[in-house]
Amino acid sequence: METNLIISDKEDGKLIRFKVNTNQKSRLLFFFGGAGGLLFALIMLRAIVTIDELDSGIIMAGIFSLAMLIGASIISYRYFNKATETEEIFVDKEWLMVIEKSIFRSKKKAFKLEKISGFHFIENEKYTPHPLGGGSWDQFGLNARQKEVEKIHEEGNFMFDYGLYKIKFGKGQGSWVFNELDVFLYEYTGRDLRYKKAPEEDIY
Repeated sequence: METNLIISDKEDGKLIRFKVNTNQKSRLLFFFGGAGGLLFALIMLRAIVTIDELDSGIIMAGIFSLAMLIGASIISYRYFNKATETEEIFVDKEWLMVIEKSIFRSKKKAFKLEKISGFHFIENEKYTPHPLGGGSWDQFGLNARQKEVEKIHEEGNFMFDYGLYKIKFGKGQGSWVFNELDVFLYEYTGRDLRYKKAPEEDIY
């Protein structure tokens, strides 16, 4: 039977990786966005280091170039970070940990299984149109830009309640992957994470 999960045995639990990410097109766009930002940053850097005479105009141009260099570097970082982002899940009998990795960082968020409830799949959220986007005729690309920004901040298609918090993960994953993950977590931990509990005030 074909599986959508890559499950590895660890000394104290299981490490789960997603085999496929459905957002490959978005990843490619993020990569080109990062490459474009990096190229622009290098152009600004060259403009700064080639300054050989100082006057008021050159100083202002240098300050402007420095500001553009910083902005382009931040944009490049955000895009490359998103293009290389992956998710893993570590689970044992007591804890579930969501691990986010990218070329620049690694972040872990741990959740106690007994406090998880309402685990379910959510469809891709509809993007909020830009107020100046002009409806279906996006003359200036504002709606496209709005979609791009919201895609960068996308949290995922899997969600569960953790006390008073809504936790999302599973970026670019389909409902069939969720179903397989839900079955595995139930069989391995013996806990029905779909069960809806009343929120707890003190979860930490």
